[in-house]
Amino acid sequence: MTSAQATPPQETPEQQADQQTTLQELAEQRPYIAEETDRLIVSFTENTDVEEKAQALDNAEDRTDTLEHTQIVKESVLDDENTTVIQVDSPLSQEEQNIAIQTLEEDPRIVEARPDPVIHNALASQKKHIVRDASLSTWTAQQINAHNVEHLATGKNIVIGIVDSGATQHPSLLANRIRGLDLISDEFYGRDGEPGRDWDETDTGTYSKFRYSDWHGTHVEGDTKITAPEASTKHFRAIGNSGSGYLADFADAVFAAAGGKVSGFPEQPPVDVINMSLAWKGKCDPYLQRAVNYAHARGIPVVVAAGNFSENTKNYAPANCYRAMVVGATTSWGALTAYTNKGSEIDVIAPGGTVGAPVISTSNTGLYRQEKPAYAALNGTSMAAPHVAGVIAMMKEVNPEMSVEQIRRVLRETGTWTQGYPLVHAHKAVLTAKSLAPPVYRLKENSGIENTYRATGGIQTYGEPTSHEIPLADGAVVQHFENQYSIYWTSQLGAHPVKRSGAIGAYYTEHYQKLGYPAMSEQKLPDSGYYQRFRNKQGKSTAVYWSAHTGTYTVWEPGAIGVKHTHDGGIRGWGYPTMNESTFNHGAKQTFKNIGTGRETVVYWSEQTGAHSMNARGGIFNTWAKRGGALTLGFPITDESELDFGGAHVIYQATGSNHQSALVWHTDTGTKVFNARGAFYNTWIKDIRRYGYPVTDEIVRHGQARIEFSRGYVFTWSESGGLSITR
Repeated sequence: MTSAQATPPQETPEQQADQQTTLQELAEQRPYIAEETDRLIVSFTENTDVEEKAQALDNAEDRTDTLEHTQIVKESVLDDENTTVIQVDSPLSQEEQNIAIQTLEEDPRIVEARPDPVIHNALASQKKHIVRDASLSTWTAQQINAHNVEHLATGKNIVIGIVDSGATQHPSLLANRIRGLDLISDEFYGRDGEPGRDWDETDTGTYSKFRYSDWHGTHVEGDTKITAPEASTKHFRAIGNSGSGYLADFADAVFAAAGGKVSGFPEQPPVDVINMSLAWKGKCDPYLQRAVNYAHARGIPVVVAAGNFSENTKNYAPANCYRAMVVGATTSWGALTAYTNKGSEIDVIAPGGTVGAPVISTSNTGLYRQEKPAYAALNGTSMAAPHVAGVIAMMKEVNPEMSVEQIRRVLRETGTWTQGYPLVHAHKAVLTAKSLAPPVYRLKENSGIENTYRATGGIQTYGEPTSHEIPLADGAVVQHFENQYSIYWTSQLGAHPVKRSGAIGAYYTEHYQKLGYPAMSEQKLPDSGYYQRFRNKQGKSTAVYWSAHTGTYTVWEPGAIGVKHTHDGGIRGWGYPTMNESTFNHGAKQTFKNIGTGRETVVYWSEQTGAHSMNARGGIFNTWAKRGGALTLGFPITDESELDFGGAHVIYQATGSNHQSALVWHTDTGTKVFNARGAFYNTWIKDIRRYGYPVTDEIVRHGQARIEFSRGYVFTWSESGGLSITR
């Protein structure tokens, strides 16, 4: 469908002044990610039990003051029960965060640790102004042709989830409101007297010494009624004190709205469309992206505000989250507002208002706490997004089976293009949604995808096609099938299927931009595991492994750790990865588990030392970690290897120096430390049978070195006397 290109209306001097006033007010409330945070997100290896998690956290707390009085405040992030959120007594600076993260990641049971930052002033609107004797705005509905759609749809039986500041008791909203959730996991930001999450989504006020409460969630809820008056609404409260909250709580709120199970609540029925009128400068957080992906896979659009700072949307979350439905703002005279962010991420534009012509919606008279229901003026992309959420509710009412991408395409193709963006046309969008017939999809004759489809099981394996061949980047194509398979084809790799319903397929769906395209089909491995290899446009291969014992993780095959994994036996040697390769103190690390033997291996790499392995549950590794790990002793330059009479040892190279330490272990003597370049170690290693194993570390005092051995020998050394051995 071809849409008309509208000529932007000319602004009057009064309208230009309104725009400038709005920009000034929004600039005073610019959102930001706090540099300090008192929370960290900690991901453990698969199947780490509660006791082991506590032990790992206790060990880390013992090794650094930055983790004093650590407590677990959330048992999971999204539905990931291997990930917890911990909180310390006081906010950590960025330097302290780095120390805490490095200390935590030295434990082989911990895959990754990262900050859970606080987002301040995340509400994408300017301060409210109470409007007496008012009702919902009418100009906004007229601008997007939503005022003449009621004979087609009203949003009836459709639920709009609102991820925002919560709800107030406004009589015009109560009839179609469903009981919501309070996802704020911190009492300070929750401001409701509860130590954690609860079933009361009441907005307790976003006031601070810098701002009054604006009852943002209530205003957004009213905005949805402008376009979908009979839609139901459900609040997922994530913003509290000062218009702020933890980023992981934002992600949980989106995930819960889409029907996912999150910490503190049973699984919820999914809503039909999610509105998130928030914006802050920064990248899309991986957990927030996972939540958006989860909603997208279930056919639930996540409608988000573009942001209000006349900047590029690529620099603002959640607008830069892949697959989000991004909405910019227009003025009452149909032009782009001066404040709206702009960029290729924007899907559509809708009414956001300005000071002289605001969006009027439901609110409350209270400056701090709730007082009387009222109507108030707000401006921002926060107001534009729920107008679109309401239009989507009407589209889903007439065609419940529409996918997110169908909805996005219809909204864009039926919109009136204004200054480079499609202004939503509700009437055309709902009509088009109603007229869409279920498409008939076919295989392309003699294509690589068809040949693979027929050669590897056909309809019995894959089911019928649910799409045509879809062009992708780099000349690749993909076709989707009803049994949750997708077959990808590239000229370099040929055609290979990905099982989207499986663990490897789900991982690929989330990380395909990094992994590239499948280079083989999913293959079964020993111990009932599976793996599949993918190759990116640089030609680098990544193998994705899964087993019920270890979960889904990757091995970057061209990297030093990947090469050594293959060299040392792969699955039959180290076993399956239990974490992805991650950066560590200017190097990298990865852990593995051999399911057959139960042995766990941790591998460290640095440019100076290469890749070497240790027993992740052994005395040598535990001693190395407790004594500062790579920071003090350095990276290993040998694998952990057996010595005569049941011992083992590893040699480490201190970073930035020539000093080498040898950690030696025996079941009778424990783990002790030598200078690996000194006379003691080089004499002892040649005749372990005679001397036995060390029972002390090599200790230097007043210019003399000393070490004792299990067979009664004592080595001493001084610069004047050299090496002396006594018994």
